[in-house]
Amino acid sequence: MRIAAPFAIAGACAGAVVVSWLLVIAPAFHSVSKVPPVEAASFIFFGLPIAVLALVLVFWPVTAAVRARRTFYAITDRRVLILRGPGDGGFEEYAASDVRDVEVRALRDGVGDVVFAHSGQTLASGRELVRAAGFSWVRDADAVAEQLRALGAGR
Repeated sequence: MRIAAPFAIAGACAGAVVVSWLLVIAPAFHSVSKVPPVEAASFIFFGLPIAVLALVLVFWPVTAAVRARRTFYAITDRRVLILRGPGDGGFEEYAASDVRDVEVRALRDGVGDVVFAHSGQTLASGRELVRAAGFSWVRDADAVAEQLRALGAGR
């Protein structure tokens, strides 16, 4: 998959930098500079959470790419099927009548997300929570959207 490769390389590089800083550079700097224990403790409480957040932000696209590769989509003459990999949510099925307002969110090189259904839930506070259903990171997203529009229109 061409889209995931740059994210994987960037994630690996960032991870290596953060891990080397935590394991090699920070302790060496501490022993040379004679940092008082209070400042070392502040690093543990502030620096470590920031480093963990940075790792999560770097690896998020990589995990999304892996999840997308383990997901299979099918459009039949009566329904749309989404089969997700282990631990990602299982199986979803949408009838042709659920397919409406098909929208393409282009990423690059013809790859994109195709959203075709919106499900809502009213919370106790009165707010409405809307979840969009669709296909993620599909090749030739415009052609897939046309097939979904034809299914929704009953053609």
